Amino acid sequence: MSPRAISCVFALALAAVCHGAAAQTTAVPPDAVVQQLAPQLVTFTGSLQNFQSLVNGLAQGTAVQLTTTLPNGSTQVVSFTPAGPLTPTQIAQLLERTRQQLIGLGIANPTGEQIANALSGGSVPTALGRAPASPAIQAQTNSAAMGATAATPPNPVNVQLIPSATPPARINTSDSPMPAGATSRTPVFGNVSDTPTPPVATPTPQPAQPAQMAPRPATAPAPRQMR
Repeated sequence: MSPRAISCVFALALAAVCHGAAAQTTAVPPDAVVQQLAPQLVTFTGSLQNFQSLVNGLAQGTAVQLTTTLPNGSTQVVSFTPAGPLTPTQIAQLLERTRQQLIGLGIANPTGEQIANALSGGSVPTALGRAPASPAIQAQTNSAAMGATAATPPNPVNVQLIPSATPPARINTSDSPMPAGATSRTPVFGNVSDTPTPPVATPTPQPAQPAQMAPRPATAPAPRQMR
């Protein structure tokens, strides 16, 4: 075999080895696998960023951070460290059970605090008080490490509230200060819109009085003629 042919064979073999090594090192991220298995979990966690942080934390046993915008405009930032690691299939099953549990508690769109407490085994805040986490979810979370002799309990849930930069709009009331000249401070004279208008009295026409004749002056009687 000529030296040129040997060089070509060596180059082809090297390319095949490099391709095989790249195929082995390139792995699908766990959040992409979980999203394919259960796409509804993205909406459940509140955002794609929350979903990725939660799945990666469960897959590696690292810290998770969940951000939720509350109805009053403030931002809730929740951090905790779940037990792990879990496989993508286990993560999808665990999060779906958590979603079903919160729906059973009347929570369709949970906050980060509610998700974290449900996964960490704490009590979940609800509109009717705090409810304990599902035993099945707690057991699956605590047995996360496959082949490990003991599961690592999760850290406590840390909740931080960041007030909204824009204050909520205020509705003026009678005791609220108003600038001079405002309608609410200007006295209203006359009839009010919700007060019935009194009828205007119309004078009754009187009949015309006949003109009085001036009395005639008295005249002396004419003298009588003598016959």
